[in-house]
Amino acid sequence: MRRLALVLCGLTLGLVAAGCGGGASPTGRSEDARAVLRDLRSLQPGEILIVGRRPRKLAGPYTFSSGRYLLRFRQAGRARLRIALQSHRDSTAKPYQLVVDTRRPRGAAQVTITGKLYVRVVADRPPYTLRFTPKR
Repeated sequence: MRRLALVLCGLTLGLVAAGCGGGASPTGRSEDARAVLRDLRSLQPGEILIVGRRPRKLAGPYTFSSGRYLLRFRQAGRARLRIALQSHRDSTAKPYQLVVDTRRPRGAAQVTITGKLYVRVVADRPPYTLRFTPKR
């Protein structure tokens, strides 16, 4: 819980810094910051939110409860987005799982996972947002 609080605090500070200056910027950063703040406010227990601003990102490890999750994603435009789950950093050994490989700007995928996993994201055109929601 303490780790989550620190992550949320750091993310919020980063968003405030990115959104400072008011008005819309050519890159739309203030709109991005508002969207992420909305996502943070609506998080339910057990959900995991990942926000990426770089083309390649390895996030985690996250501890997933055993079961099914709904992965929702949103990205800028119709660029290629690949999302994989890895048991070890930069590993394609089992239980490696390619979850999404798409050019859609938004979508969802059902995933059955458990345990401590890293989330590998490769995006041709960031930013992107991923949200894992446990299916109850």
